This record gives sequence, C-alpha cells and structure tokens, in this order.
Amino acid sequence: MPYDASFNNGIPPIEIRPRFDENLGLLLRAWSEDALVPVGYLDDWRAELPDSQGVVIDDCGHIPQVEQLDQTVAVVQKFLGTP
Repeated sequence: MPYDASFNNGIPPIEIRPRFDENLGLLLRAWSEDALVPVGYLDDWRAELPDSQGVVIDDCGHIPQVEQLDQTVAVVQKFLGTP
C-alpha cells in the first residue's frame, strides 16, 4: 500500500508489513488456467505460503470473479465460513 494511501486509510506505514505478515494465512487464491498465470504456479505459491488456500476454478480464464461468478462466490464463502 502506498504511503499516502496508508494515511488516507488510517494505517501508519510502519504497521503495513506486520499486519500483512499476521494475516498471511488468511489468503485465498482462486486460480484459473490462462496464459498469464498457469495453474502450475499454484504449487509454488502453496509451498511459499503453507497456511494459505488455493482453488482452481474450471472453465475460466484470468478473471474468475467475472467469468465464473457463481463458482468464485461459492469458493470465497466456503473460505470465509459463510452461507
């Protein structure tokens, strides 16, 4: 987050990295097969962030929240534990 955006959102810049590190395990990556970011990168991502979750959304390109909205919403709701 840029310096000015930090202050605009009430977050002192010195707190950004510790907050990121603290919440790293809450990351969810909805992955799809496309030319920009192949699904094969998901394994590397999981290895770097072992407490994170990664989900592959079928029949989807680079923008799952647009191309497969229902599947994307279902994945996010399951991740958040909401109905």
